Amino acid sequence: MDIFQNLLNKVGRNYGQLDKKIFGGLLPGGAATPIGATLQGFVPPKGSKPIPATTRRAASLVDAATGAIANAQPFVEKTIKQTPAPAQNIISSGLNKLPLSANLFARYYTGIGNKNLELPGKTLSQLNEQLDNLQKFLPQAIEEAKAQEEFFAAAKVGNLTPALAGGAAAQAVLTTPPGVINDALANIRSDLKRFKKGEIAYSGYGNTNYDQGNPLTSTATSIGSAWFKPKGTGYEAKEKYDFVYGSADTKEIGPTLNLFSPSQEFAMRAVHGQNKALKRGTEAHPLTDFGRAIVSKLPDKSFEYLINTR
Repeated sequence: MDIFQNLLNKVGRNYGQLDKKIFGGLLPGGAATPIGATLQGFVPPKGSKPIPATTRRAASLVDAATGAIANAQPFVEKTIKQTPAPAQNIISSGLNKLPLSANLFARYYTGIGNKNLELPGKTLSQLNEQLDNLQKFLPQAIEEAKAQEEFFAAAKVGNLTPALAGGAAAQAVLTTPPGVINDALANIRSDLKRFKKGEIAYSGYGNTNYDQGNPLTSTATSIGSAWFKPKGTGYEAKEKYDFVYGSADTKEIGPTLNLFSPSQEFAMRAVHGQNKALKRGTEAHPLTDFGRAIVSKLPDKSFEYLINTR
């Protein structure tokens, strides 16, 4: 976090010098960068403030840096895959010494995946404690899922009774496309089956405990959401490490009013959010958006790994 914060501070203090050393003096004109070119001649909507030049320039540096990191990824992965197994074991051991989020992201980036992956004991202990608490509410989770199933099943056939149709949320469902309702119903029924089997739905998002303000150690930026099964005195999950915005820059996302590509949007957010990072939480931290900008430029990748809290 501090490294990234210091980088952005240096952008403000020594922008010209940094630009000349790294980018050959291209940035001050604005239009010489993708973000600058996008904003060239852009007139903000009435009532909106223009994006300050310093913000644009800082975002351009972030965009260029994440682009360089993303462009190097295929070479890094190819090199590691051609490395003998003993050397790969050494690399994996070194990655295990990193904070959890950094460890998993580095494995994603390098292509080494789950090879000799070790999760921090502190994280596993904290997970076990959280899952113990969640297990106590499993009966309540089942009842809530049953109520949701009844509601969406009725909504699917347009048969919401007065008891089910009350409230603004229910009224909104009445105007929801049938396909969306069908998907919601299918998801709820799937969740209900897993709850009845004794599985526990875990989410690291929005959790204010256990280093959730630090994107390097938070489960929000590492595990995210996962289903755990009780096993022995602990819990186990077969998890997939991936990102919904993987390769977002190259995917067809339909008509959009956004000025920037997904990675550029994340670069802009990283710069805008730097001073309010901890107040806004891990998921809005500039370092998190810095990583998202990289992932948006990378090929869509994933790897599976096992979490055992005991």
